[in-house]
Amino acid sequence: MKKILGWKPSKIIIAVILGVILLMAVIPLIRLAVYAIPWFDDYSYTINNRSFRAAYGDTLLNAIKGVLYQVKTSWYAWQGTYSSIFLMGMAPIAWGEQYYRIGCMALIIFFSLATPVMVYVLSTRMFGLKRSSSWCIAILTTILAIEKMYFPGHGFYWYNGGLHYIGMHSFLMLMIAVIVCFSDVKKTGAAVTQIILSTVLAFVVGGSNYVTVLQGAIVLAALVLYTGFRYGYGRSLRLIPTVVVYGIGFYFNASAPGNSVRAAYFADSSMNPLEAILYSFPEGAKMLGKFSDVFLLVTLAVLIPIIWDGLSVSRGKFSFPLIFILFMAGLYFACYTPGMYAGGKVDLARVWNICKFTYQIALIFGEIYFIGWLHRTVKDHKWRLNLDIGYWWYYAACAAVVLALFFASNMERYDYSSYAAFYDVHSGESAALYGEYERRIEQIREQGSDVYVTAYTYRPWYLRQKDLSDNPDAEENKAMAEWYGKNSITLITK
Repeated sequence: MKKILGWKPSKIIIAVILGVILLMAVIPLIRLAVYAIPWFDDYSYTINNRSFRAAYGDTLLNAIKGVLYQVKTSWYAWQGTYSSIFLMGMAPIAWGEQYYRIGCMALIIFFSLATPVMVYVLSTRMFGLKRSSSWCIAILTTILAIEKMYFPGHGFYWYNGGLHYIGMHSFLMLMIAVIVCFSDVKKTGAAVTQIILSTVLAFVVGGSNYVTVLQGAIVLAALVLYTGFRYGYGRSLRLIPTVVVYGIGFYFNASAPGNSVRAAYFADSSMNPLEAILYSFPEGAKMLGKFSDVFLLVTLAVLIPIIWDGLSVSRGKFSFPLIFILFMAGLYFACYTPGMYAGGKVDLARVWNICKFTYQIALIFGEIYFIGWLHRTVKDHKWRLNLDIGYWWYYAACAAVVLALFFASNMERYDYSSYAAFYDVHSGESAALYGEYERRIEQIREQGSDVYVTAYTYRPWYLRQKDLSDNPDAEENKAMAEWYGKNSITLITK
C-alpha cells in the first residue's frame, strides 16, 4: 500500500496526459467555429479586398492592393494599427461567407500553439527548468488560458475582434519566444535567424492594438536588459534591429491622423497619460475577483511539484523575487492604461481577454520565480524543505476538486470554454443560428435595394453578437448593406 501511495508519475507521463487533454479541449472549440457568423467590422475591413479583386481581377496581388488601401484609409480616418488592419482585411470571408469559419479556426490554433511555445521557451531557457517539467507547465498554462478565457466569443468566434487582440498577442508571444530562444546561442546563424524573425515579428506587433503594443514595448526593454546582464552587452546588440523596427512601427501606429479622429469620440472621458497610469491600478484591481476562480488556484497548486522537480537542473539564481513579481504585476496593470487614456475606462470583452491572460501568465511566471528563489535558498542553507509532492493521489485530488465543483454547479455550460462549445454544437443551437444566418443572406440577395430581415431567435452565447438594428442608418446595418450592394438593411423587430 505504501508503495502504491508513494508512486510519482514522471513528468513525461504528465505532459502526455495534459497534451491529450489540450487536444480534446481544442477539438470542440474548432468544431463550434464551423457555425461562426461574421459581424460588423468583418465587412467594413474586408470590403476593399473584395472590391479590388472584382474590379482588377481575382488575384492575390489585387487582394493585397485592396487591403493596403484599407490600411491607408483607416490610418488617415480612424486608427493606425496597420498590421491588425492588414490581417483583418485578409479575412477569409472576402472569398465567400462559407470561408469565414477558417479565420476563426486559425485564431484558435494559432493561440493554442503560440502560448505553449512561449511558456516552454521561457521555462527552459530563462528559468532553466527541465524540458519535461517545462512541457507540463506550458501545456497546463494553455489549458488554463483557453478554458478560462474571459469571453471566447470575442476571442475566437469574431474574426475581426479576435484577430485584433488574441491574434496579435499571439504574435507578441512568438516574438518573445524567438528572442529568448536564440539569445544564449553564440553561432552566427543563430544571430541572423534571431534578427530576421524578431524584426519581422516586431514589425507585426508594432502595428497591433495598443494594449499589446504597450506590453510589447515593456517586455522588449526588459529582454534587452536581461540579455545584457546574462550574456553580456555584446549579445544584446542583436536586439538593436528589433528595437528599431518596433520603435518605428510603434511611432507609425501612434502618430496616425486617424487616432485624433477616433479620440474625438471619447474626448469627454479620456485621461492624460499620468491619470491613465494611476487609474489603471484600481481598474485592474477590481477585475481580479472576476479573473480568479478555483480552477486557477488548482492549476497553481498542480504546478508546485512540477516546478520544484524542474528546478533540479536549473542554475538560475532567481535573485530579487519581489522585483520580478512587481514587474509581472506592472505588466498586468499596464493592460488597462491604453483604455483609460483613450476613453477613461476598459469595458470591452476582447480587451479583458488579454487582461485576464496576462494575469494568468503573471501568476504562473511569478510562481516559477518565487519557487526558484525558494529552491535556491533551501539548497544554499541545506534546509530540509521539499515541495516535490507530485504523488499520483495529489494530482488526482486536484482533479477531483475541479470535477466536484463542476458537478456541484450543475455542470454550468460556460464554466469551461470547451464544454460550452461542445454543448452549443450538440444541442443544435449553433446549427440553428447558422441556418437563420443563411436564410438572412438569402433574404438580402432576393430583395431589392432596400432590404428587411427578421431577427435571430437562436443565440448561443459564444457565437452571438449584437443583432442588426431596426435603424437602417446604424453602422452595423450600413456595413452589411455596403457588402451586399444594398441601399439599406432594416431589422424587423417583434
